[in-house]
Amino acid sequence: MFKLYLFSIVSFFFIMSCANIIPLSGGEKDITPPEIIYFEPKTKSCNFNQKKITIEFDEYIVENNVKKEFFSSPALNNNPIITIKGKKAYIELNNELKPDQTYILNLDNCFKDLNEGNVLKSLKYVFSTGENIDSYVLSGLIKKTPNYIEPLVFSDKMYVLVYEKKPDSIIRVREAKYIVKMNNKNEYKIENVAKKEYEIYFLIDENENLQYDLGEVIGFERNDTIFTFKEVNKKILTKDTLKQDSINYENSLIIYINSKKEHIKIIKLYNEKYEEVKSFTINQSVKNKNDTLIIKNLYPGKYSLFVFEDVNKNKKLDMGDFINKILPEKILYQDSTEIRPNWDHQILINL
Repeated sequence: MFKLYLFSIVSFFFIMSCANIIPLSGGEKDITPPEIIYFEPKTKSCNFNQKKITIEFDEYIVENNVKKEFFSSPALNNNPIITIKGKKAYIELNNELKPDQTYILNLDNCFKDLNEGNVLKSLKYVFSTGENIDSYVLSGLIKKTPNYIEPLVFSDKMYVLVYEKKPDSIIRVREAKYIVKMNNKNEYKIENVAKKEYEIYFLIDENENLQYDLGEVIGFERNDTIFTFKEVNKKILTKDTLKQDSINYENSLIIYINSKKEHIKIIKLYNEKYEEVKSFTINQSVKNKNDTLIIKNLYPGKYSLFVFEDVNKNKKLDMGDFINKILPEKILYQDSTEIRPNWDHQILINL
């Protein structure tokens, strides 16, 4: 009997040692962001006079870079104090609110769930200190940047800014009446605004200092379309920035320009990094004027060639003025070409 008992124990441990231990499955991964259960007071409340707003979610939440992501329209003098307890977020307003004003608290990307970190990407709280919520909508398209600068890349640094009057000399984000962080690089939509005339601008705040700096992408609105550009191209290729070597590529780019128009033209050559490689100015003051440009010993690679009309005849390319709403000078011609070593390439331009 003892032997049989001992044999059973040994057999049990032998079987257990040979078995594969498989952890229990927890099911599919949660990829759903938190959902709102209720607001207190309700969103889009009128005659608002509360100091605290409560938002309850369907799961436990944590903050997600609130200091960077939160903003309000119009801007508050002091950002509210946002705290979280379990499934609730509390927003304490430590500001004197303007009378008869609709406020939009942008809480996009401010909260995420505790377990999986799923971010709630779209969340706004709207209220009015007056009798009504403003219901006017501003919307339109955003044109791509000119092809001689980098194309627009969607990021959280893109803003559409709405002002009640034209800024004096500089764009500051927090001075705008309405502030919208973009969620689509091709169009904009601003809800709950008062119906009146506005000055609308676009900004990619690359250094995140909440104001426009020369060299950043800027834009202005005209007929429900925002035109984007850079007032200054800081990417100019010089001998100091070129990789120096002893290779003589023995190539040339020959540009023939035939024009029937009497105007000054600016010709610019850019590389794949949108760096200006060469620039020329041609004064064609006679009709049917022909000109030839020769560029020698270029680094092999792909290039883009542009011809601009020098409208104000100052013999330089004016790339736009956002304050005075002046667009960059007109592109008369554009093309791309590839330069190879020991190879002559010709381009014929008829204007």
